[in-house]
Amino acid sequence: FREVDRILINDIAAMLGANIYCKRMRQSSDRSNKVAREMLHSMIPAKVIEKIECFWDVKSEEYWRRRSSVGSTTSQTYFESNTSSLHSSYIERADEMNSKIHFLNEMNRTNHDYDDG
Repeated sequence: FREVDRILINDIAAMLGANIYCKRMRQSSDRSNKVAREMLHSMIPAKVIEKIECFWDVKSEEYWRRRSSVGSTTSQTYFESNTSSLHSSYIERADEMNSKIHFLNEMNRTNHDYDDG
């Protein structure tokens, strides 16, 4: 393989590895949440859980009412700032990948020009 091809293969392998790592982390998180929920249900009576479930159940009206209250505006601002920074880092990474792809396309075009000429 040419050096350009090796760079491209290396980038693709890194992206696939990151994707697999992300999926494993998500599975681990889901498993951890399931175990934590089972432990909670084993230690606390169901009636008590029903009363406090509104604090983490996204589907409940109480959850959204508490989120929209005045005290949660700071947490929303924190969440929005983190989301925007993640979005900007994603854009930077996408720009970096686009520049690498452009570089590889130029190298490939140059190699074809030398082969033809």
